[in-house]
Parts: sequence; structure tokens; C-alpha cells
Amino acid sequence: MSADNIADQLVYATTKIKCFNSSVISEGTGFFFQKKLSNGKNVFALVTNNHVVNGFDNAEIYLASVNADGTPNDQNRVVVSISDLQMKRVSHPSRDIDICMLLIGDDINKACSEGKSAYYRSISSTMIPSDEVLAKFSPIEDVIMVGYPNGLMDVYNNKPIVRKGITASSIKLDYDNCPEFLVDMACFWGSSGSPVFIRTESTGFTSREKGVVSLGKSIHYYLGGILHSGPVRKMNGEILVKDVPTALTPCAEFELPLNLGYIIKAKKIVELFDAFFKV
Repeated sequence: MSADNIADQLVYATTKIKCFNSSVISEGTGFFFQKKLSNGKNVFALVTNNHVVNGFDNAEIYLASVNADGTPNDQNRVVVSISDLQMKRVSHPSRDIDICMLLIGDDINKACSEGKSAYYRSISSTMIPSDEVLAKFSPIEDVIMVGYPNGLMDVYNNKPIVRKGITASSIKLDYDNCPEFLVDMACFWGSSGSPVFIRTESTGFTSREKGVVSLGKSIHYYLGGILHSGPVRKMNGEILVKDVPTALTPCAEFELPLNLGYIIKAKKIVELFDAFFKV
């Protein structure tokens, strides 16, 4: 792997979520998140937006399988079927926060018991920037989003699509007095639930041997939050903030995305975990 090998792992923490009822299919993005509790136990769940899974009974996610040497086998994927979806959904205590987690450990274990092992990674709560780190961010930072815009993915290699943009509002501030910040990035249907990372680079000394100084590049990823909505402009010029849709549906009036996304700050994911696991 390259010096940027954390990026190799982030794509394995993200999965497409395909939700369906008898005649309706919807697609969004989810990612595995883990947190260490005060008792030392690590807990994890699949995190996404409420509006991605709301109203659906069943879902599927797609994970890489595992080779004999422990490496991921992308072409031989594991399909995890999730039934009774609403029974496994836990929403944020505040109804205004469009985040939920799906408790699907048993569903993954069931899929793996049928002859395959699943390879996936979790985004740790330790990737959320501390107040000290936040204070060092500038109003303009590079951001990376991993997900499935327009439902697109590398099907053969079972990989998500990675997009790059910049912060459109300061991550140190709550945009419009909400626990959110904006990113300048095209956010299409299917991207709902995508994790958004702040990517920083720094250069420094890596070694001193026999009078020779080596310089190296250090790359850091911080979990900024989760995409949930974006503004659109109607034909009459009116600006609306709408959930990023999870399906292509006919509309009676033309709406133009403004290539901005609203990101719920990652601390709200921690609040959800703490509320459910009674930290």
C-alpha cells in the first residue's frame, strides 16, 4: 500500500444500502462506525440517514469476502440480507438529526455462516477531530466523500465512488446555528449517508542517517460527518434544502442542484451511540 494507505481502508468501511418493499427500490450509502465504551467494550453499527431506510422492510448490503491469507476478495462478494429493517434501526434521540444506526451484526454473521467470511472495516470514533484539532482547521479544507452517487459503483470490484471537494463553510462553526457544515461538492441521489472526511497533509523530517535528512509527507483523515441533504434551485429561483434523494423519481417541476451538501457533524454520531449504549 502507499503512504496514503488509510484511504485503502476507508473504502472498505462504506457500503451501498439497497432498500426495497414489494414494488419500491431505494439506494443510499452507509458506513460502519465503532466506539469504545467506558467499560472497554468496542461496539459497532452501520450508520446512515433515517430517510435512506425509512418505510422499508428489507435491505441488502454488499461486502468483500476474505481470501485464505486474510486479504479482501473484491470479486467474490458477500451479500448480507436484512429483514425486519425497522426493528434494527435506532434513530438519534433528536428528531431533527437525520442519523440512524442499523444493528445488523447477526445478519452479517448469518451471511458468513453460509460459506463465506466478510471483509470490512469500521471508522473509529477516534477519527473525529478533537476540539484542539478543530481549532487548527482553516475555513477552507479539502474534503473527501465516499459513497454511491446516482447508485454508481465499481460492481466488478465491489468498490464505492470517491469524490473530492472543499468545505463551503467553516467546520469550526455550526452553519445557521445547526450542528452542520457545508461542502462544495456535487451530491446526487444515492450519496445520502456518505461519510465525509477532512483530509490534511503535512511535510516533515522522517529520518536522519549518516547526516542525510529525509523528508516525508504525512496524510491525516478526520471524520467530519455524514451527508444528509443539499440545496436545489427551482425554476422560479426559489432555493430549497432537500434530503438527498435515494431513488430517481419523476418530478413535476425542474430543480437544479447547487453542488453543495449539508453535513451533520460527526459528534452527533457519537451522541447516538452514547444514548443507545448508555455510556
